[in-house]
Amino acid sequence: MKRLTGVGISLLFMAVLILIVAAFTFRQAIFTSTPYSLKGAETSTLPNETATPLPGTDVVSPLPTPVATIDPELQGYSFDEPRTVITHKSLILLGDWLPNSQDISVLLNDAVSPGLEQIQTFDVTKGQLRSFGNRQSMFIARRPIWLSDIGKMAFMGANLPGKDGIAAPTHLWITGPGATDLSLPAVENITAAAGSGNLVLVTKRGQSQPSLIDAATGEQRIVPVDLKSYGIDVDGLYLQMVWHPQLRRIAIFDPHNFLVLDLDSNHVDAFDLGYDNDEYHGAGPRWAFDARWSPDGQYLALITTQGTPILPYAELSVLDVATHEMVNHDLGHRYVTDVTWSPDSKILLTATVVDNAEGKNHLGLFLVNFVGGTHRRVLPDTPITGGQFGFGLNWSPNGEIVAIYCPTSDEGRVCTMNVQAPQR
Repeated sequence: MKRLTGVGISLLFMAVLILIVAAFTFRQAIFTSTPYSLKGAETSTLPNETATPLPGTDVVSPLPTPVATIDPELQGYSFDEPRTVITHKSLILLGDWLPNSQDISVLLNDAVSPGLEQIQTFDVTKGQLRSFGNRQSMFIARRPIWLSDIGKMAFMGANLPGKDGIAAPTHLWITGPGATDLSLPAVENITAAAGSGNLVLVTKRGQSQPSLIDAATGEQRIVPVDLKSYGIDVDGLYLQMVWHPQLRRIAIFDPHNFLVLDLDSNHVDAFDLGYDNDEYHGAGPRWAFDARWSPDGQYLALITTQGTPILPYAELSVLDVATHEMVNHDLGHRYVTDVTWSPDSKILLTATVVDNAEGKNHLGLFLVNFVGGTHRRVLPDTPITGGQFGFGLNWSPNGEIVAIYCPTSDEGRVCTMNVQAPQR
C-alpha cells in the first residue's frame, strides 16, 4: 500500500511532463511501457509518492502583488471544518457533482483487484454509493460524465487489462446505476470525451474530425471540423475536452493549443494563452492542463504552466471566452493543484501547495475574487495533506458543500465542508 498523503504532489508536475513526452512518443492505440515504475502491486493513475522537494521559490513572481485590503466579497464566506464521509483502503479521485447537489461521482482504486477502478456516485446525505461500472485504471485518469437527460454515466476506459506491457485500447462506455462489469462499448478507440444532457463528443484515434453521439438513441454523426488543422493532436495522450454548462460549446485543449468549438455553428475559436519570459516563470508559451467552465459559461478557470523538462509552476488563470482576455493570479505559492467555482461564477476556490515540511505536501484553500484580484486563505489552521491533482476539490451546484480529498497515511478519505455564503 503506497502512502496516500500526497507526499509527491511536486512529482505530479513531473508526471505531467512524462505524460506530455508520452503523448509525443506513444501515438498508437497502445503503448509498450510506462515511463515510471510502481512499487508494490497496486496500480494507480499517479506516480509513486516521494519526498522530492518542490523547486526553489526564492525568485519573486513578476505578477502584481495581490491587493492587501480586506475584500468584503471574500470575508462573507465561512467554511466549517472538514467532516469525513468516505474512507477507502486505496486512492480516491473526486469527480463532479450531479445537479442535485446531493450526489458526487468518485473513482475508487480497487483495493482487492489491483488495476481496477470503480466508478461510483456517493450520496453525501445518505452515505450511499451507487456503482456505474469498473474500468481498468487509466494512465491518465478522466472524469466520468453524468448524462442528466437519461440518468446514465459516460466514461472513457478499458474493460480488459493490458498484456505483455501493452495497454488495452480506450473506449467510451455508457452505463446505468448498478452496472459493474462492462459489456459492449458505445464507441471504440477514443482519445478524449466530453458530454452533457444526452450528448457525448469524442475524438477517435486516427480521425481528425470528432464524433457526436446521442446516448439516448445511439445515433452518431461526424462533426465537420478538422481539429488537426487547428494544431490539435487527436491521438495525443493529454488531449482534453470540457463541455459548456448550458450551451453546445466545448473547450478542446492539449499542450500546444486551446480551442472552443461551437457545435451549432461548427465555429472554432482559438485562444492564445500568452508567453512567459521572466526568471520566475521561465521562457515559453503557456498551456493549460486543467480547465473548468464557470457556471454561467462566461469564463474558464485554467491551471496553466509552461516549459519542460521541469514544470516551473502551476498557476491559476481565468480566461474570458468572449474577449479572449486572460488574467493570471499569483496566490503567493508556486503550485495550484485544483480549482472549483462558486455557483454564482464570482468566486473561485483553489487547493494550493503551501509547504512540503517533512516530505508531506500541505495544501491551503484559497478563495479568489478574480475580478477584484484579491484572495483569502480559509481554514488556515486545518491541516490538509494529499490532494489528487485535478481530482481533489469540488463545490456543489447549490453552493452549500465543498467536497475535498483528505487522506491519511493509511487510507483514502473524502471530506465535506459546509459553506455559508454572503447574503447579496
